[in-house]
Amino acid sequence: MELDIRDLQKIELNILTEIDKVCRENNLKYFLIGGTLLGAIRHGGFIPWDDDIDIGMPREDYEKFISIGNEKVPKHLKLECYKNNKRFPHAFAKVIDTRTVIVEKALNFQTGVYVDIFPFDGVPENKFIRKMHFKYVYFLRRIFTAYFMDDKIIVEKKGKIYLYLIKLMRKIVNIDKIFSKLDNTLKKYSYKESKFVCNYLGAYFERETVPKDSIGELNDIIFEGKKFMSMEKPDDFLKNAYGDYMKLPPVEKRKSHHDFEIIKIDMSIIE
Repeated sequence: MELDIRDLQKIELNILTEIDKVCRENNLKYFLIGGTLLGAIRHGGFIPWDDDIDIGMPREDYEKFISIGNEKVPKHLKLECYKNNKRFPHAFAKVIDTRTVIVEKALNFQTGVYVDIFPFDGVPENKFIRKMHFKYVYFLRRIFTAYFMDDKIIVEKKGKIYLYLIKLMRKIVNIDKIFSKLDNTLKKYSYKESKFVCNYLGAYFERETVPKDSIGELNDIIFEGKKFMSMEKPDDFLKNAYGDYMKLPPVEKRKSHHDFEIIKIDMSIIE
């Protein structure tokens, strides 16, 4: 099913609006991150070719949102995470619109149009310990993701030998234990007690590390004409993740990095 990217963005914006409402009513902190934050600063809304929304939450707020999300969001929305769905192939959470159906091709996973929600956790101060910590988190991330990867995609990208190794790993590994190890490792260094914090599950991994003071007390930021929450010093995050973030990428790179197929959209929900 073909859908104009602007229509997709409108559905995602509606989801974000409901998340914002829940967070403000329940005194929970969140903030725009990734391409969403970049879009707010550089474009005043969506990057024209971007097709998703990313937000971050301090760990404590993230856990509270996970626990109350499905009670607080409207009935047409659903909070999904591995803790409430063992087939969910991500270590972070999503709020999806159940009136839509999409398939994430790389994972062969059916879900709905969504907003991604990432926990921010503490980073060790010692440089050596920090390096080892990041390596271990990355190792666990790779195992967790590979467990759910679609076999055809694995063969296309890595070859048949790699698929054989993945299938062997699936027989040996208890994915519940891998998730628990990953989750506990992320929470090892307290957000509140750390000088630096990170979105360990984000696309840019180590580059999504910022001083906790950069997140600060949060400010409102305008995104698509509406007020949402932003970290106090967004420039710090954007420089780490993107470098010269105000410079537009070459035309050939102005495209979505996501690969999903839209199966069903109730067009009446698009304003």
